[in-house]
Amino acid sequence: MKTVKLFMAFSAIVLLIWSCSKGDTGPAGPTGPTGGAGATGPSGVANISTTMLTILSSDWKIYAVNIDTVDRPVPALTDSINDGVIVQVSRTVAPFAGEWFGMPMSNFLASNDLIDYVYGNKRIMLGYNFSSAPAQTLKFKVTVIPPAILKQHPNVNPKNQAELLTLPEVQQALNQ
Repeated sequence: MKTVKLFMAFSAIVLLIWSCSKGDTGPAGPTGPTGGAGATGPSGVANISTTMLTILSSDWKIYAVNIDTVDRPVPALTDSINDGVIVQVSRTVAPFAGEWFGMPMSNFLASNDLIDYVYGNKRIMLGYNFSSAPAQTLKFKVTVIPPAILKQHPNVNPKNQAELLTLPEVQQALNQ
C-alpha cells in the first residue's frame, strides 16, 4: 500500500510539471546601468617597446681592466639578434633631465670615459670603460624598434643612433 501511495504522489507531481505550459513572453525589461570603465591597457607606441633600467653603483661587475658591465633581461628582445629589430639605449644626463641621449656616449660621467651596450638572447649588457665603475645610480631606457617602423622611414640610417632618436615613434616612446 505504501508503494502505491508513493507511486500516486510521484505520478501527481509528474502530471503537474508536464501539464504546466509556458505562458506568453512578456516585454523586455529596462536596460541595466552602464558598467564601469575597464582596466587601462599597457602603454605602447606602434609596437615599440621600452624598458627602464635602474643601475645601482653596486650592480657593476668587473669584466676586464677598466671595463665594468651590467647584464639585465629585456623581455621585448627575442632570442635572435637577426630578426630585424633595432635596439636603442638612451640615457638622460643632467642638466637635461627628461631629454634622452642615444648611446654609445663618451665623456659620459668623466673625461675620456665611454658607455656602450650589446644585446642578444633577451638580455642587454651595458659596458662602462673607465678606471672605475660609476659611483651613482643611473637610469637607462631600452627601446626596441620593430622592422615595420624602420620601413616607414626609409631615409633613416638604423645604425645612426642620433637619427633613430628623431623618429616620431621613438620620441613618443621615450616620453612615456
